Amino acid sequence: GHEINNPLGAISGHASRLLKDEVVPERRHALQQIHQQVARIRRMIRDLQLIGGNLSLERTPVDLASVLSDAGRDAEKRLVGGHLVLRSCPAEWQVVGDRLMLSRMIAELLVNGAQAAGPGGEVTVWAERSSEDQSAIDVVVRDSGPGLTSPQRERAFLPFYSGREAGRGLGMGLPVAERIALEHGGSIVIGHGKPTTVRIHLPSAKMAG
Repeated sequence: GHEINNPLGAISGHASRLLKDEVVPERRHALQQIHQQVARIRRMIRDLQLIGGNLSLERTPVDLASVLSDAGRDAEKRLVGGHLVLRSCPAEWQVVGDRLMLSRMIAELLVNGAQAAGPGGEVTVWAERSSEDQSAIDVVVRDSGPGLTSPQRERAFLPFYSGREAGRGLGMGLPVAERIALEHGGSIVIGHGKPTTVRIHLPSAKMAG
């Protein structure tokens, strides 16, 4: 990743200098495209390093409500034409983990759900007590999309796999989310049928009441 990022930095730097003085619209557009594609490659490298490398996590008690709020704000910046519904979460519910990584995990699922739902679709996220372990929390993400076929569900967590047409996404959101969940001692399960429901199981939760 480091060796690839070095030439990418040079490409991006030269493009920036050229873009600063360029006045021809076609050339400005081409230089902007260079910037965007360099950023895309860097995201792929970052995500691959996250999936395959050692994660350095800050494990502290964090309020799940604030994690969901952070994830919602992050996802909304990346949503195109979708509607996000964030249901309230009891303020006293906590999970143990890295707040930034937990937020990233949920945001990836929200964006993935919005992409599946399409323009005018809806994605809803909420937290509930786990039916399997009352001392743990499940974060549930449900979208209004067409649902996944069995082959799509089996391949969903493979890096670079995307059920959308070529060029629509990197296919890294679900693998990244799963890696973060596993590092927190949790898991992610995609339900059968329609609507698509993704359940994140997070242990070591503190819940009052």
